[in-house]
Amino acid sequence: MSYQVVWSESALERITEFLDFIAEENPASARRVIQDLFARVQVLADHPRLGRLLSADVDADLRRLVVGDYIAVYRIQESRKIISIVAVRHSRQRSLPGEDR
Repeated sequence: MSYQVVWSESALERITEFLDFIAEENPASARRVIQDLFARVQVLADHPRLGRLLSADVDADLRRLVVGDYIAVYRIQESRKIISIVAVRHSRQRSLPGEDR
């Protein structure tokens, strides 16, 4: 059974920031990057453990999926069959405390 992928408001806000930044130089590229990000994260609906564990020191339930230059941080809610995307960051940004690289 597939999971539902749900994006947090803060994750969507970050994606909007990335889109706006890339679009300043190349609007078509910005659309492609963001569409690819959404499409690849959607794969988690059928493969929720595709991403690696973020770090047991931070939160044993958080996982990360690397999508090009971006990292989607998510939590699997088994009982509700939901994948919650809690954050998205660029790979050049500082890692979360305790995050394994």
